[in-house]
Amino acid sequence: MADSHPELMHVHGTTWLTWAELSTTDWQETDASGTRTRASAAGDDTDWGRV
Repeated sequence: MADSHPELMHVHGTTWLTWAELSTTDWQETDASGTRTRASAAGDDTDWGRV
């Protein structure tokens, strides 16, 4: 199917989170490199912050 529809090769999945999971998330935890926090990727100052 992807061969006939190359745009499907770039589709990303959806992850559903509960409010409980969001409220207990450590937003200052960093990635493996130690430089990027969850807050910098999806915190209040990002487009995801409005969701």
